[in-house]
Amino acid sequence: MIRPRVILALGAPAANDVQWGERFSITKQRGQWFEGPLGIPITATFHPAYILRQTGGAMTEVKRSSTPDLKAVREKVDAPVAEPPR
Repeated sequence: MIRPRVILALGAPAANDVQWGERFSITKQRGQWFEGPLGIPITATFHPAYILRQTGGAMTEVKRSSTPDLKAVREKVDAPVAEPPR
């Protein structure tokens, strides 16, 4: 019934639950696109709680590194979609 245009997993546990059977490394694999269930594009980024637990420069760096991930999701959501055949 629900067919999302993209799936954004927030954090490694969510990424493991949704897509990856092996251990997902959020620091190495975040921002990469994979084919998820039913061919839906899926990506992962840092969980917001992780970002908020950081302090000072570390928080700034994590925010800066996750921003392109969120922009890529927005671009995929905004991309035109072909009409399904009737």
